[in-house]
Amino acid sequence: MKKFHLIIILLITAVIIIYADSYIYSGTRNTGNFLKIPVGARVEALGGAYIAVSDDIEGINSNPAGLALEDRFLIGATIGKHYLETDYNFFGIMIPTEYIGNISISAVYLNYGTQEEYDENGSLTGEFTCFDTAVTLTLSNTIFSGLYAGVNARYIETKLGDYSGGTFAGDIGILWNPKFYRNMFVGAVIRNFGLSMKVDEMANELSLIYGVGLGIYPVKHLNHRVLLSLDYEKAEDTPDIYKLGMEYLFFNTASLRLGMEISEFSEKELSYGIGLTRWNIGLNYSITSHESLD
Repeated sequence: MKKFHLIIILLITAVIIIYADSYIYSGTRNTGNFLKIPVGARVEALGGAYIAVSDDIEGINSNPAGLALEDRFLIGATIGKHYLETDYNFFGIMIPTEYIGNISISAVYLNYGTQEEYDENGSLTGEFTCFDTAVTLTLSNTIFSGLYAGVNARYIETKLGDYSGGTFAGDIGILWNPKFYRNMFVGAVIRNFGLSMKVDEMANELSLIYGVGLGIYPVKHLNHRVLLSLDYEKAEDTPDIYKLGMEYLFFNTASLRLGMEISEFSEKELSYGIGLTRWNIGLNYSITSHESLD
């Protein structure tokens, strides 16, 4: 009962924040876009279709409710190299507790490297650095058998040369594993609701994202498991996005993954990857193609 009350309070609080946010500031929504990047090689390999699959530490940003499925201490890290020589790194830990569910803290860091600075005449005047970072506190728990909920509370910071800004935001998600078919998961999430960020006297709001996802295990045997996942996301500043993912796990050791993101203006075409798990240690690798770079 305590767990149920706690989750309900968190859900109500998050809804209040969502509606209160619309009265705080109304401006452009072009900050925090780095939070749309999939976190983790498995997530990336599945095309980002992770709302109904987020059952590990890297699923925090996809759907915080997924961590409620775990009852072990988790630790994970990702080192990613993106286009234009940008680095995207992640680190997170999760600790299960008896009374308030699972608690996690994580951080993501997107480094754009050193950029050249020019004056109005086109003359080189120096260099500057820029990056985006976010630190997230996650709480997830079981509402009742087959229904899970989670929330993220996040601090976001952006630095562009001599200018910087920070803000607070959050996510809220649910995950349903229906009793009539335990091999299926249905998820829903609202991401990036919060306060506006002010950088160089210009205030910008985060782009609110709504998403739903479906994950099905049509094959789930002792030595073989097949996962099919599908996500739909609606953001305030981009067209609708559809994400597809497939994973084949054999002998609980090796995984083959394939994914795709479909959108009117999406640069991402196809992603694929592999994974190895042994002694509760997992290693994942993924590659994603970008249409504009081919």
